[in-house]
This record gives sequence, structure tokens and C-alpha cells, in this order.
Amino acid sequence: MNHPLDEGAKDAIKSKKRIISTFLDRDNGNQGFYGTLKALCLRHGMYASQSCPRIDINDALAQPIFDKIDKMFGNIFR
Repeated sequence: MNHPLDEGAKDAIKSKKRIISTFLDRDNGNQGFYGTLKALCLRHGMYASQSCPRIDINDALAQPIFDKIDKMFGNIFR
């Protein structure tokens, strides 16, 4: 169980810049960047807006770990 968990953690560390940049990069320049970043900091990595989709950085950063251990947990806890 430790091996897939370690692999998932290493993958998450490698892809953290790419994951965070996908949430913070804007199509229309930097408009609203400060407000989004401030809301993410105040709400512990989660932000819901009416104009853009929900942002959950914590879930996105943990996703590589979930991908690696899902099969094992599926076999253990049916």
C-alpha cells in the first residue's frame, strides 16, 4: 500500500506547477486574478464564482494520489 501512495505523492509534486497554473491562468489577461487568488487563500484552496467554474486546488493536487491508490482501495473495500 505504501508503494502506490509514494508514487502518487511523487506524481503530485511533479505536476503541482501545471495544476496550479491551469486554475490561475486567464484567457482575458490578468483581469480578476487578484480577487481569485485572495479568495483561494481565504477559503483554504476552494473558490466558487458565478462567472467561472468552481476552483478546488486541494482536490486537483490530490488527484494523482487518488489515481494511484484507487485500484488498491477498490480491491480491499468492495
